[in-house]
Amino acid sequence: VTSIISCFRFCANRTDRSITLWTDGETEAMAAQVAPYAHVRRLKLDELAAGTPLANATRHKSAAFSTANSRAKSYANEARLLILLKYGGVWFDLDVLFLRPMDPLLIAYPRAFAYAWPHMPYPNNAVLFAPRANDETVRRTVAHLTAKKKGFSFQQARFTYNSPVPLLVLPSEWFDPAWVHGVDFCAFFKKSKTDVEKVTFASFGGGAFTYHWHNCWDAKVEDGSPVAQLAAQLRDPTDALDFARTERVDFKMKFMRNEAWYGSSVGVE
Repeated sequence: VTSIISCFRFCANRTDRSITLWTDGETEAMAAQVAPYAHVRRLKLDELAAGTPLANATRHKSAAFSTANSRAKSYANEARLLILLKYGGVWFDLDVLFLRPMDPLLIAYPRAFAYAWPHMPYPNNAVLFAPRANDETVRRTVAHLTAKKKGFSFQQARFTYNSPVPLLVLPSEWFDPAWVHGVDFCAFFKKSKTDVEKVTFASFGGGAFTYHWHNCWDAKVEDGSPVAQLAAQLRDPTDALDFARTERVDFKMKFMRNEAWYGSSVGVE
């Protein structure tokens, strides 16, 4: 829920945007947890696949996320691409916390993008962007992965940077600073052993847009931990929102100046 609230505070707290939590589980219980920040929709892959390269393909057809972990991952990797193809927008996994508005990024790079895995030849799909429904790059991504018949995980399918798809790949530092700097992902939930300054959205993450804590679902949230401090600020968001307002222009200018260095693509256009 904290990840959804962070997206709402920084990115979706306006009338022309909304957050959808997709699930094939119990929608009523989930809706009660995420209201009023998001609405819940039942996920039906067959309906999403209609009219796409996956419509008549032999593909994963799990009935629930509660099946084996590998099947759940395959289902989720397929679902995010089909959702983006049909609706456009930003996909984010629930272990991704937003640290600032993404508006400057979406303005500077108004095309489909993912972010890089450090030292690996393929992108990460925890955060994905499609600027519009039926985006051509997303459609080509779905078609390419369908043809390879190795699943829809970029890693499993070896969706490498020489693939014939013009997907923009942005730096890991902007989305996944813990991975880049070798930080224990679950330290996000632990209180520091030494007294430290208050953790704020302005100070945490080294200027990244998001913080990806990589599946530490069983970690206990300790009082005074970074996530506990940030979650408290989201519940009383005056400071976070003031920070968001003052940062918009500065980040837009910085990204535009560095666009040539930061942009890289899977494949060629």
